Amino acid sequence: MAGAVAYTLAQYPDVAEPVMLNIGIAGHNRLPVGSCLLADRIADADSGRRFYPQLPFAAPCPTRGLTTFAQAAAEYCGDYLRDMEASAFYETAVKFSSSELIHCLKVVSDNSESPLANVTEDAVADWIGASLPVVEALLTRLAELANSQPTSDRKLYREALGQFHFTASNAAKLQSVLNRWRLVYGEPADLNRIDAKNAKDLLAQMEALLAEKQFYL
Repeated sequence: MAGAVAYTLAQYPDVAEPVMLNIGIAGHNRLPVGSCLLADRIADADSGRRFYPQLPFAAPCPTRGLTTFAQAAAEYCGDYLRDMEASAFYETAVKFSSSELIHCLKVVSDNSESPLANVTEDAVADWIGASLPVVEALLTRLAELANSQPTSDRKLYREALGQFHFTASNAAKLQSVLNRWRLVYGEPADLNRIDAKNAKDLLAQMEALLAEKQFYL
């Protein structure tokens, strides 16, 4: 999952802060099969890492905590969803976009009364299909958030990508630096005043200028 996210984003480096939605199935102790939920916190059972997707909007479905396991578990306990991919998805995706634009939507596929062995491809297709209105509503909210970013910053982002070659990770850093620049200086960056030789040099110079600027809350 981590490799797939990184590869996909590398194919679209010119997209500033992309909307990223992981849709899949998950188990739960007692929730009915077919229930659709949005993860409001994500934990990795092996590493102990925790992630907290931001929800600055009214969720189109109930929310629940989610824990990712390396292997499918037959035991059902706790009031949390269980899957095998969300933590890797989120940990990788958040390096390339803002947390409020990255989410995991899960449909309950198994529980203590209907175990994982009962899950079939046709059933999964039916559950996901029934949840498409929720998917559409969620994507609409996320698109509105993404489009609320200042137009000038998006233009600067594309100009920089057209001037230098950026790796996927550096493109994500550029977006972060542009956001910080607007916050610290109160206006968009003027890239014409920065004499950079390449993408790495541009980022380094902008970081240095940000570090020099005194900023108080």
